[in-house]
Amino acid sequence: MKRLFYIFSLFFLIIACEQSDINFELEQANDVVVYGYIEDGQNPIVFLTYSANFTGKFDSSSLSKQLIADAIVNVYSSADSEQLSFKRGDEFIPPFYYEANQLKGKVGESYRLKIEIDGRVIEAVTTIPEKEEIDSMWFVANASNSDGQIWISMQDNNIGDDFYRILTRKKGSQGAFYPTLNYGAFSDHLFEGKSVDLSLLRGLENYVAPFGGVYFEIGDTIEVKLNKMDRISYDIWKQVQNEIFNYGNPLSAPNNPVGTNIIGGIGAWTGYGSNNYTINIRQ
Repeated sequence: MKRLFYIFSLFFLIIACEQSDINFELEQANDVVVYGYIEDGQNPIVFLTYSANFTGKFDSSSLSKQLIADAIVNVYSSADSEQLSFKRGDEFIPPFYYEANQLKGKVGESYRLKIEIDGRVIEAVTTIPEKEEIDSMWFVANASNSDGQIWISMQDNNIGDDFYRILTRKKGSQGAFYPTLNYGAFSDHLFEGKSVDLSLLRGLENYVAPFGGVYFEIGDTIEVKLNKMDRISYDIWKQVQNEIFNYGNPLSAPNNPVGTNIIGGIGAWTGYGSNNYTINIRQ
């Protein structure tokens, strides 16, 4: 029996896995899986695939069969709209996605995503919340003195519930940002209106075996992204993070389905209020 969790978590594996064969058993299905986001000041990006079941062979050569390259994808705001273009970008795996050329996200604005494919209409709405700042950032080495953790300090604004993601990227070798293992989704529940210090584990490219190489290496230059999102998006990403953290493999827990804010499909359409920072890892 097809399970929503299998379908959704497989999609995250597809866009984040390394370029190597993955020996799972899959069968072609026809649900449309959406992974899309829009940041303030940036063009919206949307990845589209068909879902699959674990009853047929699946490896890197079969990824192209899951991709959707002929959809009509539009994003609408209160004042603007644009049809997204199908593009290639080698920073992503697989390297194909839809992106706007002119439309950029604005804080406080809502954005409606509309996808037309195979006679179906798939829709979702998200909002870009106000941004939050990282006040300071520093590195603490492990006993080996070859790697360690990045620490950040941030002040919560004490205005209602807030929801965040922290992502990292190694400058020069990673094209995309990856959610940190421990703060891929979190809320201000325990520190509302207060300052908090958080230690980060590296954002990982390969979620098949996520518990190796989680520290930052001395000599690297790391970019840190603090994303703020709405409650619906938080609920989705928190479930994804919990599965990865608890089981070490997001494909290993079939009884815990991941939610979605997509109408007519599955996946996530997320608006982010984002701030980017850079730290040079030194002893």
